[in-house]
Amino acid sequence: MEISAYSIVTWLTAVVLGGITVVIFLGSRKLSSKSFSLMTLAVMIWTINVGLWLSTSSPDTATLITKINHFLGTTISTLFVNFAITYPEDKKPKKRILWIMVISEVFLFYLCIFTDLIISGSHLISGTNFWVYSFGQLGLVFPLYFLGCWIYGLGLLVKKIDSTADDSANRNLKFMVVALLVGIIPPAILNVILPIFGMSLYQWLGPPSGMIWIIIIAYSVIKYRQMDVRVVAAEMFTFLIVVISFVNIFFDFQFGLVARLILFIVCVFLGYLIVRGSLIERDQKNLLITFNEALSQKVEIQTREIKKAYEVERKARLELQNFDQSKNDFIIITQNHLRTPLTQIRWYTDAIARGMYGTVSSELGEVIGKISKTAENLSKTLNDFLSITQLKIGVKVLNIQPVNIKNILDVVLHLRTSEIKLRKINVEITIDSKLWPLVLCDPERIKDVFAIILDNALQYNIEYNGRINITTAQKNGMLIVRTVNTGIGVSFEDKASILKQSFFRSKDAKKINPLGMGVGLLVAKTIVLAHRGNIYFDSPGENCGFIVTVELPKV
Repeated sequence: MEISAYSIVTWLTAVVLGGITVVIFLGSRKLSSKSFSLMTLAVMIWTINVGLWLSTSSPDTATLITKINHFLGTTISTLFVNFAITYPEDKKPKKRILWIMVISEVFLFYLCIFTDLIISGSHLISGTNFWVYSFGQLGLVFPLYFLGCWIYGLGLLVKKIDSTADDSANRNLKFMVVALLVGIIPPAILNVILPIFGMSLYQWLGPPSGMIWIIIIAYSVIKYRQMDVRVVAAEMFTFLIVVISFVNIFFDFQFGLVARLILFIVCVFLGYLIVRGSLIERDQKNLLITFNEALSQKVEIQTREIKKAYEVERKARLELQNFDQSKNDFIIITQNHLRTPLTQIRWYTDAIARGMYGTVSSELGEVIGKISKTAENLSKTLNDFLSITQLKIGVKVLNIQPVNIKNILDVVLHLRTSEIKLRKINVEITIDSKLWPLVLCDPERIKDVFAIILDNALQYNIEYNGRINITTAQKNGMLIVRTVNTGIGVSFEDKASILKQSFFRSKDAKKINPLGMGVGLLVAKTIVLAHRGNIYFDSPGENCGFIVTVELPKV
């Protein structure tokens, strides 16, 4: 074996490629980076073999190395396709494609190494130390496979350029495709195409020229943060020092003082970069410590403020609960204290109206009737308040039992027959018994609900000859009773207040019934919710009718 300057240049290229391979493999966990490092590893082994091929003096050894190099060329091409598939989105190749790659490489390994179908022999070029090799019967398989893989891989990357929306990734892909086109042309010409025509004199230029695209792609991978750049830089410096030392071993006797001076300058420069990097890392570490301390202080301050706010909110919530309980107690006590005098007022007015205290004139009878009616309304209002309070605090126990709502509605409508006839209201109700399944409810409380709904439907109808339509539906284990009337309706702004705000009444409602309290629907809502049901209402707008929907659980 004779080591020539051409071999040394080739092996120096292999050292650089090995450094890049190790740096990228260790510097990133991304699948595309691993794929790229495997490809550069194959290029490095191929470059070492080229150096051995240039140094050997045995035809048999030259032939064997040539066969290995051609197999490595197919491996590099296959690994490039794998890289083109995985980059930049780290997408794993499909199993079918992986199997095709593996089977192809096994087949090519057999053809290249164990047969003479690709490479049949080698001999020296007359008057030189360069080998030229002869192709076998399937010699064109190698260049076709090599160029086919590269064209396919480049096509994949070009296709990804068109489909990538991210501007940064798009620029990176374009940069890489251009670098590949520029970098692969010299090795393809020098090591693949020219040898077909017996021109092997310049094959030693293939590895150094091919290293250009490896370095460019590595720079692209690092630049776009596919690995820790500082770690990569530090490792690159280490490998550069190794390369320089390796150069000094072979070239010191030729360059002497000049080479050592260059080595000294390069080492000083690299030492400066390493020290500068260490200082930057120290400053960044101190900055990070300071930032963490400041962040910890802010978090601690915010935590204390949140705890204070939570305590304030908790105290306010407890005070509101106590206030709400006091309010409920006050209503219950007030109702109980007012019930007796109201009962006495109604009893005395009834006794006077019956003449127990003397003859009653028509005028006095009319006044006594108004007093009795007012006392009755006041008693009803107190009972409404008591129902809301007792149901909210759980004092009032519901007598839940299977009930037919149709029977309750019939009773409620019967009690209002005279008013329905007086107002000439047309009431329509579903008669089919199959549409009225039994529900679980307290019949007395639910009767109060539909009494409130129908009282409103009668009292707030726009004019005589109005309509009240009652229909049913069933859904999700609930009976849905829908009451539609031709009432005054409500505006869009008033909808949110009716079922939420106590004593709320619309302007039109106040005109029709000035003495109303605005608690009817709120009472109905409280009772329905206590039955684990729901109540909704809707209105197309003012003077457009009113719709109340009640949902109760079926048996």
